[in-house]
Amino acid sequence: MCQNPEKRKNRNMKETMNEKQKEKKEKQKEEEEEKKKKKKKTRKKPEIRRKIKSMVVDGEGGKVEVAEATKAEAVRRKYRAVELATRQIYGEKVRCSYSALVYGE
Repeated sequence: MCQNPEKRKNRNMKETMNEKQKEKKEKQKEEEEEKKKKKKKTRKKPEIRRKIKSMVVDGEGGKVEVAEATKAEAVRRKYRAVELATRQIYGEKVRCSYSALVYGE
């Protein structure tokens, strides 16, 4: 132990300062974790949530049923998105009109 009272005072001061700094760091970490949790909740994309189960496309080779295309994508790109989706699924060139789409729930 320190015999000198001034040294003892200084040591006690340092210890309290260290404790305060540790507490501040812990609070900051907790706040950052809370912010991360809040951010994660708001990041859901509507395209992933809303998928079309079935879609009928009127093409050159008659009517073709299309799946695995998101509604947002079809609305955004209209003809092109559906055409690409049909090519991916059926592997054939299909021309389609937007008015011929029927969304199935």
